This record gives sequence, structure tokens and C-alpha cells, in this order.
Amino acid sequence: MAAALAPLKQLDRDARDEYRQNAQLHEAEADVVKARREAIKKKLTKAADKGNELDLKVLQNELAALSATAPPAARRYLVNDSTVEQLISILGDNPRGLLVFRDELTGLLKGWEKQGRETERQFYLEAWNGTSDFSSDRVGRGSQFVPNCCISLLGGIQPDKLGHYLHQTLHGENDGMIQRLSLATWPDPRPFRYVDSVPNATAQAHAVELLRRLDALEPVNAGAILLAGDSIPAFHFDEAAQEVFVDWLTAWQHGLDTSDESPALVQHLAKYRKLYPTLSLLFHLLNVVSGASVPGPVTPDAAQLAGKWCTYFAAHARRLYAYGARGSAAATLGEHLRAGRLPSPFTVRDVQRKGWQGLGERPAVLSTLEELMDANWLREVPRPAAAEGGRPPAPAYEANPRIFPLKP
Repeated sequence: MAAALAPLKQLDRDARDEYRQNAQLHEAEADVVKARREAIKKKLTKAADKGNELDLKVLQNELAALSATAPPAARRYLVNDSTVEQLISILGDNPRGLLVFRDELTGLLKGWEKQGRETERQFYLEAWNGTSDFSSDRVGRGSQFVPNCCISLLGGIQPDKLGHYLHQTLHGENDGMIQRLSLATWPDPRPFRYVDSVPNATAQAHAVELLRRLDALEPVNAGAILLAGDSIPAFHFDEAAQEVFVDWLTAWQHGLDTSDESPALVQHLAKYRKLYPTLSLLFHLLNVVSGASVPGPVTPDAAQLAGKWCTYFAAHARRLYAYGARGSAAATLGEHLRAGRLPSPFTVRDVQRKGWQGLGERPAVLSTLEELMDANWLREVPRPAAAEGGRPPAPAYEANPRIFPLKP
């Protein structure tokens, strides 16, 4: 991820340097305007003392016309840690969108669960489309408006942490967030191999240059069409690429309609109807700025490449959802219960101390215990009443004897 982000970080650093220079020029301009305003005010005082109405009128018009230019907006590409309120403010100055990068996505996901921050998750859900306007009206911050609110999200997450959210998605708590992670991948473990080679500086510089050209690209000049009443220029497939897309979409939709996979996974793959044209456009624009293709509609080559990538990401999506189904915390705790690895009765703390996958935090353990009790694998053991003034004993649980293997 660090290597892939390097070109974008370079653009972000250059934009910050440019903003600092522009901010210094604006500050100097503001000082000049301030000095001129003070000079005009002195003349006004003298004209008023003399009762010269003509001079007063002229100076009044000069003072009204004297104003500094608006402060420069900071061009941003990348954000790591930001409140939604500040993110909306940054997006207002960056209508082309932002990339939110978190090396550990768990911190962002957990932040959405904190009291008072429930609306942040909904904001990210809405920003996924990238084509809808967003307005915010808050006391203390006033009104903020973001045209074409668009956020991309990139980060890594440990399987244990991801398993918790996949389990929620597969068991009735599906709001579409996991399905929006269209480029999710599950890397294969590889044997260690020592590598000592110099990074390809030429390729890195080429990537930075392509990104600069993309950033400076005017969509209409590259072949986009801006229809009357639209605010966003749109590209189209050419005739041959349209046939490629229709063939792919027909086969893809037929596969979803006849699939016996989990509804959550089918919903995930259904969003590839948006992913396919998105990838097609990205590949086409890269070809345009590199000189491999001429400006114009999206070509069949770009469309076919998008289809291959959709097949690739679909394979990873199936692995992710399979992990969520097999690696649920309830299944993990059930296996350990059957193996007799917990005392009887046991407490939440007993489970946490084991450090088992997906069962390291109290909320996750409590949710898992409730699920197993609903399935009649566990029951809560009645505890003696607390002594007067003392703390009540922690809840304890015991396993249903019928879950254990029969002894010969």
C-alpha cells in the first residue's frame, strides 16, 4: 500500500507547498489592502473636517471597492484521520473527491460505533456513489455544501477484526458497508524469500507523471459529454465496448439470479455493475494520458480489462465471505467449548484471557455468548446475590451437555 500511495503522496506534498506559497502571497496582499484602507480612512477624516462632500463621495466609493481576494483553497488528495465535520469542510474545497487512508481500518470502524458518532457511518455510505450533493447545517459550523460528495477508502485490517464485521453482515446487520469495499483482496500467504533489490525509480516517476496528467485532465477535452442540466461530464462506451459490457452484464446478472450463495455475497457482487464501468473508465483514462489511446469514448480493450479485474475481485470476495461464515466468533467459541477448554461455569473474563480469534474484546464476547444461548448451546448460571454494599458477581455461563461428543 505504501508503494501504491507514493505517487499520490507526492501530489499531496506538492499541493501543500503550492498552498503555502499562495497563502503567503494572499497574506501580503491583505496587508497591502489594509494599508490602503487606513490611508483612505485618513483622507475621509480630513474631507469630513472640511465638509467636502464631493471628496467624501469619491473616497467612499474607493473604500467600498477595496477588498482582498478570497483566501486560497488548499488542494487535497489524501486524508488520514479526520472528523466528518472537517472532512465535509475539506471536500467543499475539493469537489473531485478525497482518498481516506487508514493503515488500520479497525480504528475508523470502531469510531463509528462510539456514542454520538452514529451518523458518520451513514456519511461514508452516502459518499460512496460520488455523484450526489451533500449539505450539512450545524449550530456553530453554519451551512456547508459539498457538490458531488465523493470519498474513496483504502486501508488494511486483520482477519480477526474483519471477521467480526463479516459476521454482522451475514447475520442480519447488513447496511451495505462491506459490499462497498469492491476492491477488497485476501492476500495468499507466501513462503519467505529474501529480496534485496533497488526500487524501480523510473517506474515510480512514470506513475507520478501519469497521476499528474490525470489530475490536470479536463474530461470534456478527453472525450466526455456534458449534457444540458448535468453538472458532471460523462464518458460512454464506444459501440464495440458497449457490446462487450452488455455481454458481461447479461452473464453476470444471470449468475447472480441463479446463485445459491449467501444474500450478502450476492449483494456484494451485484455492486460490480458499478465497478465494471468505473474500472473501464479508469483504464481508458490512463491509456489517454499515457498516449496509448486517443481521447474519446471508452474502448473495448479497457472494457475487457475491467471484466478480468471483476473476476479477480469476485474470487477474493468469495474468500472473504467464506471466512466470515466459517470463522465466526460463535463457531470458534463452540469448538473450544466442545473441546473442554473452558471451566464450568465460566465468565466473560475467562474467554477474553484465552485470546481466541475474534474473542479478545468484551462486546464481541457478549455478542457471541448471546448467539450461543439463542442456539441452546449455553445458559447463564444463576449467581448468588451480592453482599450488601458489595459488587454483584460477574455473570457466569455453562455449556449444554448435549453439545459434547458422546463417549464410547
